[in-house]
Amino acid sequence: MTQMALIMGTVLSVMCIAGQENTWKYIGATRHIKVYYNPAKIKDKGNNIRQAWLKEVPSSEADRQSVIAENKNKKTDFSDYVYTLNLEEHDCEHQRSRPRQLVFYILRTM
Repeated sequence: MTQMALIMGTVLSVMCIAGQENTWKYIGATRHIKVYYNPAKIKDKGNNIRQAWLKEVPSSEADRQSVIAENKNKKTDFSDYVYTLNLEEHDCEHQRSRPRQLVFYILRTM
């Protein structure tokens, strides 16, 4: 089982038990990203479906530069990329999940 699969298994288990604290909690990491979630932001969509935002932060400057390079042909300038938010939806009954939305956060210095 890959590191990301283990992290996703942890995330999906946690999503089925919504918490109240409004801070990002560290879940785990792969070679390239550190993954966090916010227990207070887990949403119950009914029918045992939960949604949660995962915050994916590059593990190193080289990993951040890799994301920038992957997006160099996009209209948006990724040179100040910081992290990605990934909205995941999980079916707690059937233990299935799917990504719903990705948002890249770019810090602009003034």
